[in-house]
Amino acid sequence: LMHSEDFVIIYSGSIVDINRIKFNLLDSGISPIIKSEIESARLAGFGAINGSNHHIYVHKDQIENSNQILKKLGI
Repeated sequence: LMHSEDFVIIYSGSIVDINRIKFNLLDSGISPIIKSEIESARLAGFGAINGSNHHIYVHKDQIENSNQILKKLGI
């Protein structure tokens, strides 16, 4: 069972950057959760204003390794 307090946002930005980070995290054995406020709004029938409301969450235990990957990517 997942609890939201067990996960933290490590990055917010464009879907292009999100995908790049996601694949690097997956290659390192980290399973990120990607959330899109735009997609959530679309599915709920609302419009979205901002095109960069995408977030990557990782489990608290994976923050240090995730930050190393972001640093390696220059982010």
